[in-house]
Order: sequence, then C-alpha cells, then structure tokens
Amino acid sequence: MIVTHLNAPYGAVLTVADVTKLLRHGSAALIDHPAADVLGWLFVECRPALIERACMEAGLPGHRAAQVYASLVAAGAPRVAAWEPRRAA
Repeated sequence: MIVTHLNAPYGAVLTVADVTKLLRHGSAALIDHPAADVLGWLFVECRPALIERACMEAGLPGHRAAQVYASLVAAGAPRVAAWEPRRAA
C-alpha cells in the first residue's frame, strides 16, 4: 500500500524493496537512489500505523519506524507532528 501511494503521482519509481531498504537502513538508503526525493516523504505521506505495520512485515520491530524517521529528519526531511516525541508540559 505504501509503494502504491508514494508512486501514485509519479508512476512506478519505487518498489517494496526500496521501502524495506529504507526501513532497514534509514536515510542511508536514500544515497544514490534515483527516487530519493519521493522515498524521503514516507513519513509525511503515510500514517504511523501503516509504517509500523510495514516494519513488522519486514521483520523489524515497530519502534524501528521512529528511528528511521529521526534519521530522515537529520538528513533534511520535514518534521511530522505525529512522529515527534511528546514533550512534558
């Protein structure tokens, strides 16, 4: 579902393997990827539950998604409120 959603405006620029690689390796998966700009928007475009489910389907723990999000933000991706740690008031 993630790949279909991200590909919708562009055609088949991403594969399931691309998303899985991103979830396994974080922002390092974007290096030299021809559609890095599309893949880098994963957390903006998809709901947290969907990304966490993709992690589990890839054999990764659900909390891996938060680590990948942090690596993308560190690489310049936009912040997404749903993925930001909650701060004590």
